[in-house]
Amino acid sequence: MPIDLTRDDLKNRVLAYLKAQGSSQYQNLRQFGLQEPLGRRLTYPEEQMLLEILHELLTSNVLMPAMDQNNTGWPWFGLTSHGREVLATIGPPVYDYDGFLHDLRTRTTLDPVVEAFLSEALQAYQRNLYLASVAMLGCASERAVWLLMNAYVAAISDTVNQEKLRSRISSRDISVAYKKFRESFDSARGQLPPSLHADFDVHVDAVFQFARLLRNSVVHAAAIPSITHAVAYASLQQFSYYLPTLNLIVEHLRTSPVTV
Repeated sequence: MPIDLTRDDLKNRVLAYLKAQGSSQYQNLRQFGLQEPLGRRLTYPEEQMLLEILHELLTSNVLMPAMDQNNTGWPWFGLTSHGREVLATIGPPVYDYDGFLHDLRTRTTLDPVVEAFLSEALQAYQRNLYLASVAMLGCASERAVWLLMNAYVAAISDTVNQEKLRSRISSRDISVAYKKFRESFDSARGQLPPSLHADFDVHVDAVFQFARLLRNSVVHAAAIPSITHAVAYASLQQFSYYLPTLNLIVEHLRTSPVTV
């Protein structure tokens, strides 16, 4: 009896076939893209997973239900212009929910609250709900920054200064709290290893501010904001690098006191 492919392995084989072929039909994908390289027929569970994977790629706008004007509808499919773009892009697979989270977990630890909001952001993106995606991503980013600020406060060696800053950042308004945090953090960031603080403004601050502004444009909208798939896609890719950088600082602060 053959051992069933994992979902990740099957999806990677599908994506490799799509990168090479661009457009095709179901039977060709199954036979030439999967069964011939495997040297066997797909099992029933693999067939079901394959159909689910194709459905996900269709709903996330990577595929369209047509190869050309003469071959439309099932079993034909082809890459959209967006699909060609994202498959050619080097970086975390935003169009692949499981792959994106797996990639991120290999590089950092996911706080449960951050993961819950990030999961919603990915699922919304894949359903072309870009306003919802950036709103949820902004929530994930805000939670991650609160963890950073709390770790920094806890690392302050002088208890009086620690309580002063804790009081200053107690505002529920993240922008106010973050401003107070930055005033203290900037005076002490030289105590961190250069690899953690040298690019803070670019790798953490800029991404946090952008995610916050996008979220605010949705949840405090005076009009419908223009959030395209490109903006949502770029935001999710940025987040996959922003979060590990931020978490490295948090991990350092948990074991290294700061003097302010």
